[in-house]
Amino acid sequence: MRKSLEEILGPHKVSLNLMKAVMENLCQGHYNESQMASILTAIRFKGITIDELMTANDVFLKNKKNGFSKEGCTGIYSTGGGFFKAFNVSTIATIIASASGVNMVKHIARGYNYSMSSLDLLEALGISFAHDPHLCVEKLGLCFYKNSEFSHLHAFRKSLGVPTIMDLLFAVLGAFDAEHSIIGVSNLDDFYLLAQAFQRIGDRHILLVRGEDGMDEITLTKKTRMIEIKGRDSKEFYLCPEDFGCTRCIFSDLEIKDIPSTINLFHEILEGKKCPATDLVLMNAAALLYLAGTASDFHQGKILAEQTLYSGKAKQKFNDVLNFSS
Repeated sequence: MRKSLEEILGPHKVSLNLMKAVMENLCQGHYNESQMASILTAIRFKGITIDELMTANDVFLKNKKNGFSKEGCTGIYSTGGGFFKAFNVSTIATIIASASGVNMVKHIARGYNYSMSSLDLLEALGISFAHDPHLCVEKLGLCFYKNSEFSHLHAFRKSLGVPTIMDLLFAVLGAFDAEHSIIGVSNLDDFYLLAQAFQRIGDRHILLVRGEDGMDEITLTKKTRMIEIKGRDSKEFYLCPEDFGCTRCIFSDLEIKDIPSTINLFHEILEGKKCPATDLVLMNAAALLYLAGTASDFHQGKILAEQTLYSGKAKQKFNDVLNFSS
């Protein structure tokens, strides 16, 4: 263990053999919490190269036994780490996209930097996760997927409370569970590192998004940096709230104060309340509709998402999920 740390923190590149061995030990649960903290913090401090990330990904893919995989699904994932504590934007956007006819899968976990993660919210709303995820997609066109694999790492990620290579690995692994995926990234270096990773993988359709305000999703306060990756081809571009037909806001318009206010806002948005928080959700739902091919561009996606929300279809979709899970 000490020798591994010395090499990681040393002046030279970390050998890929060492990275492979470290990741294998992490997957198998051979490290205690103190050792995991030391190793993961050291790797993050040293800086992660694309070769190291791909080596680590290969190890995790080899150890991935279960997973969710269904052709035609669109997924949404986040690396976490954003400093801004907004409400659960992607959870509501997922419901709207599904109600618009897109087969959706959303990985849920307890985040390490949010007062109320997607898993916390859905549990508080009465959603259970006992059903087979494939059945949920077949019956509902929507699956909130709680993966029990690598549970020791998910739990440790929350308790450690700082960004690590695990955030990137879980984002890449999540993208293997859907045909199209949006991945929100708060850290700019990680944003470009993941772009390289998916280009190397070469068979994914990915939209990486990063708000210029640091949000790990399409933002309403500033422009959003995006990279769309199809196979090994990619294009980088920016979109502003105005491109979606929305008016910019400030952080205080989106901030949540506590857990009850998060739950209340969830219901208000599905009821069709017109406010900046709703616009933020609709912009992210629009991106899902575009990525899935339901909308020809982001602006049309916004129009379709609005029609779904204000017609009551999104609220009905949530009620269908609630009834199915009970």
